[in-house]
Amino acid sequence: MTSVALVQGSPSKRSKTAAVMGVVEQMLESAGLRTKRVDVRSMPFDALASADLANFEIQSAVSAVVSSDAVVIATPVYKVAYTGLLKTFLDLLPQDALHDTTVLPIATGGSFGHLLAIDYALKPVLTALGARTFVSSVYLLDQAIHVDQTSVQMDEADRQRLVASVEELVRAVVRRQTAVV
Repeated sequence: MTSVALVQGSPSKRSKTAAVMGVVEQMLESAGLRTKRVDVRSMPFDALASADLANFEIQSAVSAVVSSDAVVIATPVYKVAYTGLLKTFLDLLPQDALHDTTVLPIATGGSFGHLLAIDYALKPVLTALGARTFVSSVYLLDQAIHVDQTSVQMDEADRQRLVASVEELVRAVVRRQTAVV
């Protein structure tokens, strides 16, 4: 069965980025894909910061990414870049971790001034990890995402862009799996 790693890089406990990732997870599972969550915030910080690759949780997270057919990376944008927490995790991945992996980058931010953070900060690192196939990135404004205990609401145009990118990811993964068989 096709699997997708969901790497969520927000350090915040009540993260709109994490809420958006939950929406993506539901869409992928509805499409019949198996998801594996990698919530970097939940990893043992000492093991993460010291690059303790012997730590079971770190090993499991790295393995989830390396063994997946696709990866969704979601991060808030701070100071025109993805989070330091996400960078710390990405630094633990093997150099070719994303080789032959389809990637969907998602970012949330406070203004459209951070829109290019995906292309100029995040994608170069993902490319260095071997990613060559990207589906359409999604950048969402924080103020357009409303989270309560039971739902995630966003502007209809934003929701449609998110749906379109997730559908593009599903098609890419299914196409690749069909070509392999």
